[in-house]
Parts: sequence; C-alpha cells; structure tokens
Amino acid sequence: MRKRTAGILVCQLEDSCLRIAGLSRRRSRKRALCLLAEKHLPIRASDTELSRDIQSALNKLVPIVPECLIVSVPRNRVTWKHLRIPSNSSGEIEQACRLHAGRLMLLPEEEVVSVCEIISRDGNSGALVSLMAASRGEISRYCRLFGFFPADNIYFHLSTQGISGIFREIRGRRQGLSLVLVPYRHSWDAVLLNDGAQVYARSFSVPASGNYFGILAAETRAVLDYYSREVDETPVGEICLLTRPGRSVAAETAAKLSGLIGVNVDVVSCGGVFAGIRGRGGAGVRNGNGIFYVPLIGLSLNAERERRDHGGDFSLPEIKARRSEGILKRRAACFIAAIALLTSAVSAYLGYLTGAERRKTRVFAGPLGRMEKAALPILRAGNRVFRLRERDLSQEETLFGRLSGIREAAGNNGIVLNGLVYERGQRLVIQGRQEGWDSLKEFMPAVARNPVFLSWKPGELRMERSAAEGTIIFRGEWVK
Repeated sequence: MRKRTAGILVCQLEDSCLRIAGLSRRRSRKRALCLLAEKHLPIRASDTELSRDIQSALNKLVPIVPECLIVSVPRNRVTWKHLRIPSNSSGEIEQACRLHAGRLMLLPEEEVVSVCEIISRDGNSGALVSLMAASRGEISRYCRLFGFFPADNIYFHLSTQGISGIFREIRGRRQGLSLVLVPYRHSWDAVLLNDGAQVYARSFSVPASGNYFGILAAETRAVLDYYSREVDETPVGEICLLTRPGRSVAAETAAKLSGLIGVNVDVVSCGGVFAGIRGRGGAGVRNGNGIFYVPLIGLSLNAERERRDHGGDFSLPEIKARRSEGILKRRAACFIAAIALLTSAVSAYLGYLTGAERRKTRVFAGPLGRMEKAALPILRAGNRVFRLRERDLSQEETLFGRLSGIREAAGNNGIVLNGLVYERGQRLVIQGRQEGWDSLKEFMPAVARNPVFLSWKPGELRMERSAAEGTIIFRGEWVK
C-alpha cells in the first residue's frame, strides 16, 4: 500500500493526453511544486481501459497517494453566462441559477452541474451573478475515469482558474480590470480579472494560416465587448501575454496585438513558477516546462484556497452534500472533543483543589484530634454545670415563692418581720415582733409546714417580751 501524504495532485485529460502537476507540503508548511508529468493514452480506448491506464500512470509517476485530486476542466466544456437576478437572497439566487443553467445547456435541470459566483449585490436591481454550467454526464465520466480515487476527495475546477492563480503569484493581486492571454499550440485562453478575481474567461482557436493577428485581435475585442456589455463598462487597465521562458515570438505578438486593439500588451514570463520542479514524461514530451502546464500549476498553488472557499467546484451535488455532512460531523467531533477536554481540565483543577484541601485536613487532623480529646471533658463539665444551674434556678424560683408565702403568712397574722435570712441549703432565720402569743403560735407551725422546710429541723427559738412596747420579740432558726 502506498503511503498517503499531505500533497495535492492536479490532472488534466485532453486530446488523449494526461498531464499531471504535483504539489507537496513540507514540514515547515511551505508549498513546493515537485512534479510535472505527461502520459499519452490510447485514442479509441473505453472508459474502463482509460481508467486502468490512468491509474497505472499515476502509480508509476506518483509514488505516494495525495490527500486530494483536482481535475482540470477545459474552458470549452463549460458554458458561461452573466445574469442579473432581481433578488439578494442566497437561496433564491441559487435556485434561479439552477433554472438558467438548464436553459443554457438545453438539458433538464438534473442533468446539469452549475457553479454560481456573486459578483455584486444591489438593493434596487438585485444581484449580478457569474453562472458556469457543465454537463453532468461529462463530470460523471471524469468520476469514472478517476474512480480508483475516493470520490469525496476529487474536486473539479475550471482550467482558467489556474491561469488567474498563476497571474496572482507572478504579479500579485492587481487592482482594476486585467486581461490575461495564454497561447497554446492551437488555441488561446483569455481570462478577465477584476481586482485579482476571475470574472470571465473564454477559449478560442486561431488558425496558423491566414489573418492570424487580425483574428486574435477580434477575439480579444470580443472578450472585452462581452464584459462591458454584460457586466461592467469599466475599461480594461492592462493586457498581459503570459508566455513560457525563451519564447522570442511573444514580444512580436504583443507588439502587433497592441497596434490592432489600441491597448498596450505586456509580456509576462511564467518561468519562475517552474523552479525546482522535477519533470517526468512519456513519449513525445519535448519541453518539460510547456505553457500547457500553467493552468495545472496555478490550480495546485491555489488548491487550498479554492477548497476553503468552496468556489468554482463542479463536483456532483450528492458529493458536495456528502462533503458538507462530513465537515459538519468533523466540526461536531471537534466541538465534542473540546468540551471533553475542557471538562477534563476543570475536573483536574477541581481534583487538585480537593487534594490541596485534603492535605490541609491531614495537617490539622492530629492537633484537631488532640484538641477534641481535651475539649470533651470540658464540654461534659460545661453541660453538667448548665444542668445544675438550671436545677438551681428552678429551686430558687420555688424557694422564692415559698419565702414570699412566709412573708404573706406573717402579714396575715399581724407579725412584723425584721429579718428573713436564708442561707442556701444551710439554715433559715426569721426575726420579728408580735403583740400577742396566739398569732405567733400559729405562725411558727406554718413555717415548719412549708414544703421547702419539711426536712429541716427546728433550731434555736427565742422570744422576749418588751415591757415598754408590750410586744413579743422572737427569733426562729431552722437547720437542714
């Protein structure tokens, strides 16, 4: 099994010739072109035989399996039209483009694969849309020819997108309207760029005999007239002729074309993009840096941006839907993984805090245990004191009531108490005076019958009569 890499492979199948451009990505994440190759295929072979030959050629020329395959679709296989749609809603624009694509191709809507790019939006007139349509049968045939590769990793892009990518690599993102002309053996590509983005492209043939430069100038003016009529009347800022290194006739072609169309044509060499490329080819390959490799190189250099923006991809709708579903699943998996990672981090932090608290608890566990052992007798004694105090308070309340009863009994018997002394739990002393014996004889037994003093014993009892006043002075004592 061949090793998979983070590289990109671009293939173009045209006129029974398979051309390949390989792009590798180094550990420093810098892109580097590593391979240009060409393989001639049988002319009248079936699709099964062609697929087998293509797979054999790729296995021989490309030792490792790339992460994605980009198939370059020639411009002459695509119908291009600019539309003014009276709506700014993306859903309505997409639906209208699918309907117009079927009309352009004269095919049912389900038999057409379309790509629409919004050029501008206007609140009054709607959106200006660039519509490109291709036959579903043509794209399905490419899928069969490259059926040995995973269908979800195959992308279909217009070849002229590679030309605009190469021009941006060489000249940067130019402001304004630019026209790039690319000559091949028997045909030309004309690509219009507005602020560096492709807005229109056209392929045309120019016969080698006859009025060669006149036909070339007429086709160039036709491209500019179409853009000014259908899209925008902004005049072209520059016209560039893109050629391969060592092409001496390019300057002569640019000079004659400038005189015919009245606009200066600059010659731009694409030799720098071929630096460091390893060329491998089959029979009939004479020039390893031919101009026909330019679209492939441009597509490979801009593959990551095109895949990220989902622009200009002619993949079948079901494959696009499967890719979108896969992207959603990957995003959901990343989200779940992020939540799980965050949960793990929070759990680890809480575990660390819990461990720190446990360590603190272990540090204070010994002293707290000793303090608890020392405090238990104190707590028990405190509880006992509290209970005793509650009992004493209860007894004091009862005793206070009984003593109040003694005072009340003395008042009822006409006895004047001079002193009432109670020593807690020891003795009770009552001093007073009374004018007669009868009341005093009733008072003393009443004190002895008091529930508080039932268990007490009578102590000293002295009584004296005052001759001057004619009263009895008494002092009674009870001892427990």
